[in-house]
Amino acid sequence: MQLWLADAVARAVVHARAKGAIFGIETTSTVVLDHGIPFLVRIVSSLRDKPVNEQGESAASSEEPPGPVDAADGALGLAERAATSHVELGVFPDPFLPYEEDLYVGDVPPAHVCLLNKFNVVEGHLLVVTRAFREQTHLLDSGDCTAIWHCLRQYPGLGFYNSGKVAGASQRHKHLQLIPVAGVEAVPIHEKVEEAARSREEQTGCFVVPALPFKHAIIGMHDLYSESKSDAEIGAAMHSRYMQLLHFTIEELGVPASSWMAWEARSHHPPASAVGHPANDSETAHPFPYNLLLTSNWMMLVPRRHEKFLGDISVNALGFAGFLLAKNESQRDLIVKHGPLKVLAQVGIPWNH
Repeated sequence: MQLWLADAVARAVVHARAKGAIFGIETTSTVVLDHGIPFLVRIVSSLRDKPVNEQGESAASSEEPPGPVDAADGALGLAERAATSHVELGVFPDPFLPYEEDLYVGDVPPAHVCLLNKFNVVEGHLLVVTRAFREQTHLLDSGDCTAIWHCLRQYPGLGFYNSGKVAGASQRHKHLQLIPVAGVEAVPIHEKVEEAARSREEQTGCFVVPALPFKHAIIGMHDLYSESKSDAEIGAAMHSRYMQLLHFTIEELGVPASSWMAWEARSHHPPASAVGHPANDSETAHPFPYNLLLTSNWMMLVPRRHEKFLGDISVNALGFAGFLLAKNESQRDLIVKHGPLKVLAQVGIPWNH
């Protein structure tokens, strides 16, 4: 297999910086230990690279980014608002049709494109976007799984998917995401996941981590990788395990089957065109918001009930991996006061709910 992605990302970052197309968001970090999990809480401080106008002048002060940072979808929400603020009311924006060419990294088989995240907290944050419009609330298919695996196997990191607004998605056009990490061990919850995996009597199927106070489902990925298997074969196997997680969430965690059936049926509707598509189309209503985390070792699904903690602190999939983003010190202090696990239990579904 040709390994191209890491070099392509490096070239794309250099190009995008030269064109003023990407902006790093400066943060300060605090490690908050909660029940043995070292949560990394980042506080937004400013843009590392400020946008400039046509005259080369700074378009933003050094104190804050140009507009509020949407922690609900990492830094993606800020980029999306900046790119689509001109769109007419009643027509939902789609910054991926067309995408900004200066953010292009490469084509990803079978039907996706890899882009840099315009406003990034972590350099090298990638978006894996369907080339044609698909709803973010639709089920992942084997092609989506193949695409994210194609990236994950050669660009070590943490993959994630925010399905629905309540889960932190700020765009309707289907996109998975990938941030580079220094090995799966750098993911804060990884040690707890591995402990739970080792303690199981059955080494196949779905399981949960007792230390996590919110409903979730995890399945192993260790055995999927093989040099003799194509990305498509591994993607198909990954998709099968993703479906196992969904069914486990219904049957064992108690997500209503009626919602599942309606959602599954809706996912097979022909995709609508993003151009001129009404933002309140009832066909895209989503009864089962969830976050998905993907590593080379395991996959985790977390059903959601709220987008924000205390109506203010947004949480997306990265929060459940152990990475939380606060807009300011006040939000950071709230996270520390209540504890990250309580924050996650409130935006997820507590076990006793």
